[in-house]
Amino acid sequence: MRDVRDSDGELLFELHIASIQTLCARSYTSEQIAAWTEGKRPELYRPPAPDHFIRVAERNGQLVGFGHVAVGRGVIVAVYVHPDHIGFGYGRIIVDDLLHLARQHGLTEVTLHSSLNAEAFYARCGFSRVELTTHRFRSGKEVSCVLMRLSLTT
Repeated sequence: MRDVRDSDGELLFELHIASIQTLCARSYTSEQIAAWTEGKRPELYRPPAPDHFIRVAERNGQLVGFGHVAVGRGVIVAVYVHPDHIGFGYGRIIVDDLLHLARQHGLTEVTLHSSLNAEAFYARCGFSRVELTTHRFRSGKEVSCVLMRLSLTT
């Protein structure tokens, strides 16, 4: 795991889109996936503020996934793994890395909004379901998601 670099933008953009289009297809409609991917651009894969961290997972020099945590808000913003690398433990490695950062910054709890297809993964990582909710994209379109929480004190 390492911090994101400016030169990672294009590859992270491609990875992110591939992950959404492939892994979310069983839980969301094509219209919802289009809304999800709309407006994504390579230059957006940089930390937007000093209390945000974007971390990258690599295998043999190839980007296989990334995660984004906003420690000031106590929120894991994103965890995405390229579809070709699902099932090899990279998602768990990314989550553990983000949780380590959260603990380093004194957080005692983190939350996240899980896609419907990723809820079981986050549950295996120790997160508990709080409620079924929605996420609104910039376009105004909404998708169902699951608010989840993890205590970092145990």
